[in-house]
Amino acid sequence: MLNQDFQPPANFRLFHYQDLEYQDRILSLMRASFGRPFLKEHWDWKYRSRPIKGACSLVMIDGDKVVGHWGFSPVRYKLGPKSYVASISFDMAVDRKAFGRRSAALKLVQIGKTAYYVIEAQGAVFGAGFPNTNSLFLGIKRLGWIPLVHILNLSCYLRLKPFLQRRLSNRFLVKAASLLWRALVKIGLYSRFLDLWPSWGRKVRKVNSFDERADALWQNASQRIGNAVVRDATYLNWRYFSPLKPVYDVFIAERKRQLVGYIVLRIREDQENVKEAVIADILAKDHSPLIASQLILSAVRFAVKNHCDVVRAWCLKHSRYLLCLRAVGFLKRKSLLHFILRPWTPNPSLAKQIMTRSAWHVMMGDSDSV
Repeated sequence: MLNQDFQPPANFRLFHYQDLEYQDRILSLMRASFGRPFLKEHWDWKYRSRPIKGACSLVMIDGDKVVGHWGFSPVRYKLGPKSYVASISFDMAVDRKAFGRRSAALKLVQIGKTAYYVIEAQGAVFGAGFPNTNSLFLGIKRLGWIPLVHILNLSCYLRLKPFLQRRLSNRFLVKAASLLWRALVKIGLYSRFLDLWPSWGRKVRKVNSFDERADALWQNASQRIGNAVVRDATYLNWRYFSPLKPVYDVFIAERKRQLVGYIVLRIREDQENVKEAVIADILAKDHSPLIASQLILSAVRFAVKNHCDVVRAWCLKHSRYLLCLRAVGFLKRKSLLHFILRPWTPNPSLAKQIMTRSAWHVMMGDSDSV
């Protein structure tokens, strides 16, 4: 919990998850910074209904106006054989109109240093985040960020028309290529050959919540994972089935009433009106490629039925699921995403475990971007 003796600088305010003061002004800053609405329901989900209480907002004040914000919350991570509480940061924003671009960057550093003082005082073993490219190099230089792993940004294209229209002016070529590609996708995804993969009695179905079997699945899968967010039933239900969050489509694989895997999908439209299905999370018993492939194929088929243009996923280079995604047709995009850490633990063995890149398991659902 928050160190009650901490006194932020005069132009800062620190709020607990249950405080609502300045909320509307913070939401306005978020809307101006990211160019899209930031709903109160999303705020309540992110800060007030988390499984581990203690989410906070650090705001910079100029008169009665909020000109800067840094949000952070405790998250339980498995690190080696034990679990620890770390902190993840999000919603980092500064009012560029108030300061200008150069001064805004310096203000963000000032907010970050103050936020990290609070996070360290809370006892977090490290701070984590998924920064954009604009803030990445600033954070490395001024805030001690360590870009621990590069995340591959993968796409499986189901319809070419939205993407070809940006590059080709000939409508006939665009339509012909799109129809041909669509036919090839359906032939590939619905080929009987794919259904000949051994399922060993597994069945995939859609669900509306996770039960206690998710705890057993996590206990099994975590034995082969060094570092990851603890994916028990409590966390998964908060992350994907909260009524305050957008709708997710969750599919589970079962065998003899045992949960042997799950995949989480969200269908949305991006800023260019491309309908995309985003794979937020996937986990399979013993990290079985057969189970993972069956789940990925079910998710992609579901995206086809819902007329999606593309399916997207994050994956680490050393992930056991990368080959499964590639086998279904996922291609690497040019852009790389970054998972950064700021460690604080004085325990050398724990610090070594945290900094072991190959031990990490990170998916899109670990961030707040989907």
